[in-house]
Amino acid sequence: MRKVKFFAMTATLLSLMFFLSTGTIFAQSAKSEPIKIGLIVAFSGPQAELGALIKGAVEMRLQESDFTVAGKKIQLIVEDGAEDTSISLEKAKKLVEMDKVKIIIGPTTSSIALALAPYLFQNKVIDISMLHHPPQIAKMGVIVFPGTLESTGVITGWYAWEKGYKKMTTIAADYVAGKQYVGGAREGFKSKGGTLLKAQWAPIGTLDFGPYLSAIDKEADVLNVWTTSGDLLRLVKQIKEFAIKIPFLLSPASTLRPDNLKELGKDILGVGGGAEYTSMIDNPVNKKFVANYKAKFGKRPDKNSAAGYAAASIALAGLTATQGEITYDKLRKAIIGLKIEVPHGPLSFTADGIAITNRYLCEARMIDGGEYDWVPIKTYSNVHP
Repeated sequence: MRKVKFFAMTATLLSLMFFLSTGTIFAQSAKSEPIKIGLIVAFSGPQAELGALIKGAVEMRLQESDFTVAGKKIQLIVEDGAEDTSISLEKAKKLVEMDKVKIIIGPTTSSIALALAPYLFQNKVIDISMLHHPPQIAKMGVIVFPGTLESTGVITGWYAWEKGYKKMTTIAADYVAGKQYVGGAREGFKSKGGTLLKAQWAPIGTLDFGPYLSAIDKEADVLNVWTTSGDLLRLVKQIKEFAIKIPFLLSPASTLRPDNLKELGKDILGVGGGAEYTSMIDNPVNKKFVANYKAKFGKRPDKNSAAGYAAASIALAGLTATQGEITYDKLRKAIIGLKIEVPHGPLSFTADGIAITNRYLCEARMIDGGEYDWVPIKTYSNVHP
């Protein structure tokens, strides 16, 4: 009888030891699991040039932290969204369902981000944007950095009024970003007392802006324009070719990268516009970022590079605050509560996750070494959505 009890107690003890050791192994395994961050950008399609810029900056920021946060390794998984909604959604599903990521950075285009947001929200995945989006996307859980489309456009409108212009006419891309960037400029100008004239909307991919330039209101004393980077380059060249006499402003100006400015040469010098970022911003974080970026890539960063770097910084700061916890509600709350410095300047968030950052009225100028860039001439601090 004693032998039976002895064997029973031994079996129980062994079972307990097995479960305790198994639990320890599982706990150690969970602790050693990397935090997976997905990145959806375009390496093909109309804005393919942005993909490499953003990827390089995201990797650079993670390398600065040795791909580690809160004692856990970080694994970055990059996907090509090809600037296409269905492809981007397919890549998002792969990241979530196969790779088990809990944080996604991107995509860059507002219409694609709006399409992905409900799926990511439903699956409790933190989505950190890198370029401006409409404010309603925050209601779908997206962390909207560097802010809304209108918040950059509006300062261009304010500045136009401050410069003494009274009547504004506009040409912009006929899609969400164009209508909200330039719509913000129009509303900012109107709010100060300016008169709004004709608003013209050009499809993305417009090769000849002649008809739009010919239709500019004769009484206008300022022209505000914006479209996607390749189109904007053509539009600015054609403004000069058509010898448009009235001054023009860009909303945002930073869509034209330093290499674009160099291509335009003297024709772009002195042209102004609003921007959320330029490599010429004078703060310690940006100076360090610019120096390290130039050392690594041999050129000055643009707004796309800075956005990727800042988005990675937001993810790292949020994970540091949660000590590596990736539960959706806890991580989202930590991110929204952040007050940090990024290359753009001081960063905080509204209660629904929209960035509050500085905006800069800039002019295109030649800087040291014959390079071109946007130089801030006025800072609008902590611009809210």
